[in-house]
Amino acid sequence: MKLFLITGALLLLNCSSPKSMAEGDGNPIRVKVGETVAVDLPSNITTGYTWQLDEQTDTSRARVATHVYERGKGQLAGQGGTEHWTFEAIRAGEATIFLRYVRPWEKEIPADTQRKTIQVTITE
Repeated sequence: MKLFLITGALLLLNCSSPKSMAEGDGNPIRVKVGETVAVDLPSNITTGYTWQLDEQTDTSRARVATHVYERGKGQLAGQGGTEHWTFEAIRAGEATIFLRYVRPWEKEIPADTQRKTIQVTITE
């Protein structure tokens, strides 16, 4: 499996804007209940791989609000794009969002599966 760089920008605009985490930042994203967290991940669905929410994720504090795939700007066959995830903070506390880059039909998850973990601190 090719390694893709996980990208994102730390956006601290106003309270109504989604917040996202820069790769490798490691610090929790801080949001209030009702705010959203945006995560943009490089993806190439033509390979069969897609980012999936891992079952370890506790969706009682943060839930998936949207998940869409955007094709790359070029016209090349097999060209990758970006998966855009938005999570809504629904209850105060600590939330950990686990994503993994997999082929959904494969029953066994390879040990070298690419993963992304996002820590979110949610306040009232």
